[in-house]
Amino acid sequence: MQKIIVPIDFSTGTEQIVKQASKMAKAFSGIIYLVHVEQPIKDSSGRDNGEPIDEMANDYPDETEKLKTLAEQVRGEDIETHAIFIEGVPALSILDLAEKMDADLIVMGTHGHGLVSGLLLGGVSQAIIKKADCPVLLVPSRDS
Repeated sequence: MQKIIVPIDFSTGTEQIVKQASKMAKAFSGIIYLVHVEQPIKDSSGRDNGEPIDEMANDYPDETEKLKTLAEQVRGEDIETHAIFIEGVPALSILDLAEKMDADLIVMGTHGHGLVSGLLLGGVSQAIIKKADCPVLLVPSRDS
């Protein structure tokens, strides 16, 4: 289990997800790839907001910094860690990355908030579970 992809959205469950991924990486001498996906902003008609992609990447300095900081924290545990920032549709971008990298595992949160969401996973989690070519470990996200 060498390549572990960890999609994160900086929600309250991020710490739990990264902690579980770190345990897996340590147990199997794996490499963690922290992935944050930002969906480009569309106007209500579904058209792009007109900004070139290069300029849009500059619109996310806080997320980029958070991602770098989180990667440094995991590296501090002697785990090889890479931070990847992608603009795109979250589920599709994560699945595409997992396929290109020939990932061994995806560790992600459920973002559950009660019985109904326990029965119906979030759209991103559900899409990844259905279409991933590698195992997916779901970490229950709980509010602290």
